[in-house]
Formats: sequence, C-alpha cells, structure tokens
Amino acid sequence: MEDSDPPISFPNFAPSPSARLPDSERLIGVPIPVGSETVGNVPFDLDLYKVPGLPLFYIRDFVTREEEQYLMRKVESAPKGKWRTLNGRRLQVWGGELTRSNALLSQPLPPWLTDHPDLMSRIGRTDIFAKTKQRQPNHVIVNEYLPGQGIFAHKDGPAYYPAVATLSLGGHGMMQYHAPLSSVPAYSLFLEPRSLVITTGELYEEYSHSIEAVDEDDLGKADITNLSLLGDEWSRRVKRGETVPREKRISLTCRVVEKEAKGLLGMRGPR
Repeated sequence: MEDSDPPISFPNFAPSPSARLPDSERLIGVPIPVGSETVGNVPFDLDLYKVPGLPLFYIRDFVTREEEQYLMRKVESAPKGKWRTLNGRRLQVWGGELTRSNALLSQPLPPWLTDHPDLMSRIGRTDIFAKTKQRQPNHVIVNEYLPGQGIFAHKDGPAYYPAVATLSLGGHGMMQYHAPLSSVPAYSLFLEPRSLVITTGELYEEYSHSIEAVDEDDLGKADITNLSLLGDEWSRRVKRGETVPREKRISLTCRVVEKEAKGLLGMRGPR
C-alpha cells in the first residue's frame, strides 16, 4: 500500500509469538505472517468493501507483499504433474476433482493455502460461506495468465455454492461481468495485485464473467466499477486514462463444493 493511502479496517493477522516457519519457507530472512488462534474470531465488516449497488466486494491488500511472493513461489514450484493446460492456459486444481454429478472427491488443501498464510480461514472470516458446513473454501483453482491471455465469458456452474473469492497475485487484471444474452460488459472491475474480489448473489448466479485476451489495458476506455475502492496509485492511473501493459498474473479462485462423493468414478475437469 502507498504511504498516502488511507488505512483500511482489516483484522490484525499478525503471527502469534510461537508461530514460526522453517528456514526453507522464509523470504530473505523475514518469516511469512501466519494466522493465530487469537485472531480467529475477529469480526470482519464486509460492507466496508462493498462495490456500490452490487452484490460484489473488493478488498485491496488482502495479503501482504511477502505473502504474495511466498504464494507465487509455491504455485511456481508445484510438481510438474500438477499443472494442466486448458484453452492454452496453465492451471492447477487443489482440494480434489469434481464428478459428473457435481460432487467433490475431496483432498486436503496444501499447507501453503491453509497455514502459511492462513488464507482459507481468512476468507472464511468474511462470512461469505457461513451458510455452508465448510464455512471456508475447500476447492481452489490456480490460473496463470500471461500477457495476451484471457478467458471467455462463462459462469461457474452448479457444483459450487453461489459465491466465489478470487485473489490476484503478480500483475493486475480486469474482470468483466456480462448480463444474460449480452456480449457487452455491464461492469468492469480492476483487480490490483494482492486484492480479493468476492462475487455473490445475482452477479454470480445470472451474470457471466470474462477476462479479455489483450497485452495491455486502456484504462481511459474502461468504466471502472470499483474505482472508489482502489488504492491511491491505481486510482490516479485510472483517472489519467493510462494504458497499462499486462504482466503475468496468478489468480486463486476459491470456492465451496458442498456435496462430497465417496467413490472415484465419473470425474470431470475443472470449471
């Protein structure tokens, strides 16, 4: 966050005195912040991050720079067999595979998603999954977007609880939401590095979303729906109408699959 940015009301996720990472998991001698039982019940006022008029929430700096570097390193060092290719892009699936009946063949999420940092419980404390028995994400898709790559307009499908939390790492992104039967974006959301966007309600269930496959974003042409929630630096760049080159962006799409399967038959790919 820039020094000139106003403070945001975010729970204190400082580590407990006994929380330590092994030397192999430190960044230049600085331990990655981790969760603590002492902050597990900190109230989180999600309304502070609501995009006006929409069932949409935008939280900048949801993770620290150190956590961002740590998470990106973990993504990039995943076993080669964990990567798969879909429509020319690379992705990873964590938490298990979906069956044709939209049930999850669940597997434990890796510690770098649950413990260091406590990303899943941190998302859980927003209460967007409070009506599920899981209460926090149990399924994560990691998407790699290189400059010039995007994803066509789509909806997430019936397997998931109707809410999704998407964390952006590395480069910025531009998410577009499309009304039913419309190819013209109804809303454009600018995604700062380290930000979390939460999509719920009608916007999740009725609208499709996409990322345009371009090498740069012309901020002067876009009507940025979440402009009032951006940090000072990006807010100024949007208002100046800058053209911003894309950089590699890693997104973590975090969702809940409520139905769990017991067998190993009928698996299908990620959505």
